Amino acid sequence: METCGWFKIQSIRRLDQRFGAALYGVQSTYGESEHPNDRYPDKYSPSLRIKWEKTSNSFVFCSKAVPVVIFNDDHKPDVLNFSEIAGFQEFEANFYMRVCHGAPAYMWDNASAMRKYGYRSPSTDNVSIRSPEDLFRYVK
Repeated sequence: METCGWFKIQSIRRLDQRFGAALYGVQSTYGESEHPNDRYPDKYSPSLRIKWEKTSNSFVFCSKAVPVVIFNDDHKPDVLNFSEIAGFQEFEANFYMRVCHGAPAYMWDNASAMRKYGYRSPSTDNVSIRSPEDLFRYVK
């Protein structure tokens, strides 16, 4: 049985903004739905049986040069390259676009929309940080 990941955002708080980038603290709830025989839904529906977990805190670094999502369960910064999102990054890309742009799911999969937002390949895909605020070093 295959699963789909879902999220509900409870709050978004801007923590810092400099150099054309912004760091947000996000409180959200993650959930999964099961789909036998790879019959995935095209979009959210209230009829889906989603198993919701407890609310957690994450960080999103809204930057055209180094777009990053940090989920508190692993504390690892995931740098997104919107020109080539891998399957395992789809959830992160959707979360990022919702927090930074209020965009609907899979907006990142639309090349013209991403050009409108001004995204390009990240200046680096390997970031090393001790705290989320350290991400501003990569956009100076």
